[in-house]
Amino acid sequence: MTKTKVYLAMAAALTLTACGGGSSSEEASPTETVETEKEVTTKEYKAIDGYLVNADIYVDRNKNKIADEDEKLDQVTGEEGQFSLDEADTQYPVIIKAVAGRTSDTDNEGAIKKDFTFVADAGVEVISPFSTTAYNTDKTLEELATELNLPLEVLSSDYVAKKNSEETESDAKKIHALARTLTKSIINKTDSEKLVDIAKNTLEDINEYVNNAEDLDKFEVIDTLKDRLTSETFTVIHTNELQFKEEGVFTDVTFNDTEVSVVNNGKKESHTIKYNDDSFQVANDSLDYIVHFSSDWMLIKTTQNELSLFIEKDSTEKLNEYVALTESDFVGKTLYHFWDDSTTSTPDPDFVTLKYSSEGNEVTILEDGEESKFSWKIDSDGNLVIEGAADGSDIIMSKTAASDLDDEFLIFNYGTSKNIQIPYFATENKTLADNIFKQWNK
Repeated sequence: MTKTKVYLAMAAALTLTACGGGSSSEEASPTETVETEKEVTTKEYKAIDGYLVNADIYVDRNKNKIADEDEKLDQVTGEEGQFSLDEADTQYPVIIKAVAGRTSDTDNEGAIKKDFTFVADAGVEVISPFSTTAYNTDKTLEELATELNLPLEVLSSDYVAKKNSEETESDAKKIHALARTLTKSIINKTDSEKLVDIAKNTLEDINEYVNNAEDLDKFEVIDTLKDRLTSETFTVIHTNELQFKEEGVFTDVTFNDTEVSVVNNGKKESHTIKYNDDSFQVANDSLDYIVHFSSDWMLIKTTQNELSLFIEKDSTEKLNEYVALTESDFVGKTLYHFWDDSTTSTPDPDFVTLKYSSEGNEVTILEDGEESKFSWKIDSDGNLVIEGAADGSDIIMSKTAASDLDDEFLIFNYGTSKNIQIPYFATENKTLADNIFKQWNK
């Protein structure tokens, strides 16, 4: 999609169906046993900004507005955002989680770069930025449509499909353009009370766009790396061992239109900066590229080809909080782990697959086509111990609370410490791990 720059006063910046079947029975003879299959009634739903494909679905049965793991359904959204709910679940709110690196939005090419969540009240069949705005501001969809002066029958429905009808095309195009803007605000965790104001401001720009006879399918609020960087204060941590030891941790890293400022060992320094869509240039260095977006952190491939963690300052201490692991975190699972294996300042990207057996405590490690088997355990402190895997020595890895910031990753430290250590990443999502590793080596 061609994107047209439309600048708004935003509070924050930045971006198969399972059906139950009925049953029938035939007249049986007196000697036959008749078994009647219980009919399961289902109802069809959709998740859209554009259509959200391969997103997770939760039924908020305890109505706590949280996507609890025991509320997650086995199915994911289909190619047009479709999914179904058993009739018993239609009385509860529905939460849709779009997952970075896996979920796609048909408005854009490829997988989304940042997690976000949509929600809808019970009985709302289209989960969208509008259902989310209404739910989070304690409005009905009818009240929201009235406040925005938009037709409820389009706002509450599949507005993407309604663009193909002459009767609804004009309104549907406006609503779809507005949806893209609201989604970006939701991704950025904009305060819910500001969403309606953002919608009203956006509609003014949309109407001007229409008056100028421009194509609304090209209307888009630009979503840039610059917006993301300038929206927060970050802590930056090397994953290269030597650079981590020599330079420590960069705290209070802040970006503005022309400069980046960092604090290292208590000393502040500033450098000029230039931004591109997926990279930035500090002073006269080569480009630093974004490799992965997550809600609270990013992975950046630096000028030196090193992978650095940019984590929002408010979340940094989670790297020093440890969460006890259990055997169920690993038994029968396959994890994909990438890290810098260098002991010099020159990075050495490495990648291994760890296959944990379904029975017993054996892990098979695959690296560069070679396979090795080791025993593993969870020690008394809740750490993972892979026995003899480091040239005869044990590998001890501690799960940090930063793992809770992104349900696709386990974020580890080697050992435990009150000071920030080099973070290590593992995920069950092979596609995500492959993509990050490929971009790192690009």
